[in-house]
Amino acid sequence: MREGSPRYSTIIFDIYGTLVGGYSYSQHERVVAAMAVVMGARDHEVFARRFSFETWPARGTGKFPSIEANIAWIFEQEGWSLDQSRLAEALRLRMDFVAEGL
Repeated sequence: MREGSPRYSTIIFDIYGTLVGGYSYSQHERVVAAMAVVMGARDHEVFARRFSFETWPARGTGKFPSIEANIAWIFEQEGWSLDQSRLAEALRLRMDFVAEGL
């Protein structure tokens, strides 16, 4: 490195559509719908809207430290009870989807 050059300690990449192929919106929405069913969300459309659109900016910027925290927040805001074993199954669906895309 040349003297006086900036030192960078981090590089940020946009993964989907840049480093790996993206996935279709319909594929994503099918997985979110399946997650809602598995978790027993009282209103699947409300869960899908909140997860896919309303909380995405907060999830993408680190407000939620994990998908679990994001889902728990949605369920709490809606007044729905969240069973941890059902949550684990929904997370498995999500991770399988992500892994397939990667």
